[in-house]
Amino acid sequence: MVEIAIDKLKDELKDCFVIVDSNVFNRWGAYFLDDCHIICGGEGIKNFEAVESLIGVMAKSGIKKGDRVAVVGGGAVIDMVGFVCSIYMRGLEWINVPTTLLAMIDSSIGGKTAINSHGIKNLVGSFKKPVQTYVCHEFLQSLDDGDMNSGWGEIIKMALLDRHLFRLVDDRVHLNQIIKECIKLKERFVKKDFYDKGERRFLNLGHTIGHGIESVYALKHGVCVAMGLVLESKILGLINEDLLKWIEKRVGEIAGNKIEIDIDKVIGAMQMDKKNVQNICFCALVDVGEIKIIELTKEELAARWKGLG
Repeated sequence: MVEIAIDKLKDELKDCFVIVDSNVFNRWGAYFLDDCHIICGGEGIKNFEAVESLIGVMAKSGIKKGDRVAVVGGGAVIDMVGFVCSIYMRGLEWINVPTTLLAMIDSSIGGKTAINSHGIKNLVGSFKKPVQTYVCHEFLQSLDDGDMNSGWGEIIKMALLDRHLFRLVDDRVHLNQIIKECIKLKERFVKKDFYDKGERRFLNLGHTIGHGIESVYALKHGVCVAMGLVLESKILGLINEDLLKWIEKRVGEIAGNKIEIDIDKVIGAMQMDKKNVQNICFCALVDVGEIKIIELTKEELAARWKGLG
């Protein structure tokens, strides 16, 4: 990861086939070359139709095996374009430039690429690490509260994995430092376990229920993860009351209006989660920096969840 000023991007990406989220281009277009390819962002782009369309554009543009692609946008665009780069001519080098808080600390780091299919989030994907990630803090200036809160949902999760970061997030004025520490922490997990078979799974804290909620309701990813953190902590019951109160307070600051969750629908969506083996798998928080992997049957989960009242 390299932090650079936005006015340096044009030079850094001049030799790449550049793909830019349309919302980003509308606000920051002066910082990109005129021949970049513009695509619509958002979770709706993570599908096979968009993949096929982009492959066609790249083929018509003469993109070859030795060429390099750069993607500028939020997490959904990065996920989809990264997936295309992992399969186009069996793999191209790619660079990502995350433009949302969530993408800066999460989806731009670690080489997971994916699209949604059959109503299931990230059902189809691959591992393809970018050759470089550029972080430009100026992009955060154009984000609304919803996108910032989504990023903070993932920051809260990251803080529960590391005591230094846990202390740091109590002071939001140091956001640039928090971003840097989140990236360093995720890179440590990825370096130890690139293919997500061991400790990297701990980064899925809050994601089991979070992804289920996201699949059923039109809510932003980080907010769903934050809701998942609270619910999983209560359902699994391994943390002390003080830490639960800290999580509830932090999540309450970003989650906004509560929704009435259809537990059976969300559990149904959770059953196709990639983390599952036989039953529904959770990264269970015991204490800050201490995680256990726990499995519950669908029936056990439903009983515990409905028992919360």
